[in-house]
Amino acid sequence: MPRWIFYGTNRYEASNSKIYASLLPCTAFAFGADILSDYEYAEIGVQSFNIDQGAYSFRSCLNMLAFDALFYFFLAWYCNEVIPAEFGVAKHPLFLFFPSYSSPLPRLPPSTPLSTIRHRPTPPPSPCPPPPPPPSRSSPWTRPSSPKSRSTPSRSSTRPLLPLLSTTCR
Repeated sequence: MPRWIFYGTNRYEASNSKIYASLLPCTAFAFGADILSDYEYAEIGVQSFNIDQGAYSFRSCLNMLAFDALFYFFLAWYCNEVIPAEFGVAKHPLFLFFPSYSSPLPRLPPSTPLSTIRHRPTPPPSPCPPPPPPPSRSSPWTRPSSPKSRSTPSRSSTRPLLPLLSTTCR
């Protein structure tokens, strides 16, 4: 753990190096635990008047932990987009800087007035009725099967009695 590199230093020394080392969340937590234990050993505790004492204070430790959470969340999301798992398409490593990523709308030529942009018209309703559902065995519109063919129904035993629709509506 990089915290042991700073074992001989106190809270007031090497603050810039401690901030860089705090990019690892475990190190930032260890520095915060050290500061907290120092205040608890002195029987003061971390309070509002001493949270900012020192070059690397308890507040800077909490800020680094919050930054680490956001940074590693972004890094995981980015790696998930660029390096796909088993399925998916890998995006370009610089996809964040493409104009197609930053705006959800397609780019139009500058001379296109907005009044000419229209949505697709909805198609008119179909004049044909929807097709009937397939008949079930107990439907009143099917022919009863003979007793000897109940175990293995033939194709002609379950034919509908209704005539089919005209071929124009198919």
